[in-house]
Amino acid sequence: MNKVVVLCLPVLALALAVAGCKGEKPAVQAVVQTPADSYKANLPPVPTIPKANVPDTYGDGSFSVYGLRHKLQKNLDQEVQVTAYIAKIYEKPPCADEGSCMAYIPHLFLADDPNETLGKRMIRLVTYAQNFQEMADEKEMFVTGEKREAMPDGLAPRVVVWDWQLGKKYKITARFVRQSGDGFMDGDGLLEYMKHQCLDCPPPETLMEQWKKEVEEAKKVAAKVGNKK
Repeated sequence: MNKVVVLCLPVLALALAVAGCKGEKPAVQAVVQTPADSYKANLPPVPTIPKANVPDTYGDGSFSVYGLRHKLQKNLDQEVQVTAYIAKIYEKPPCADEGSCMAYIPHLFLADDPNETLGKRMIRLVTYAQNFQEMADEKEMFVTGEKREAMPDGLAPRVVVWDWQLGKKYKITARFVRQSGDGFMDGDGLLEYMKHQCLDCPPPETLMEQWKKEVEEAKKVAAKVGNKK
């Protein structure tokens, strides 16, 4: 007598194997698909930056920081005037050993509000000094009354600005570029310094004593660093 043996292989889906052995119809499991367009990602809301409450240009024709960048393509690679406040000044980090001290080239940030903290509303101003040492030297010559060495005929001394004041309002004449000659880059543009006028700074003589103290303190720090070498 011949026997028929039915083998139910475990590699098959379990429901089909059992149904094949018992002669029952396999159960069909429904799969519900959610349309892609009905899915909503659980993400935080995108922050909005309110429009600056300043005009594009002022009565004298100078730009606000907002206005300068509002007409970015038109103003790029042009000499411009900007009226704004100094919102932040880059300071050289403290360093015990001048030989190993790393610092960026001096630069500062202008904004339409003196208390601005949002980086996107600031614009960088560069090329008013090549390094912090020449700013210190220029400051010392100013407070001591020392004169610069005479330049050869036809050559003008390079401008070095050291007396920027945080929170004060300035009118800056500069070249509006995306990349400066000293290596700074910004897709929204930055300013290469040409000249400036402070619109609300106190007279220099009222700050002279403070500057003298700062010069003396800088000399003491330099002397300590020199003694460690």
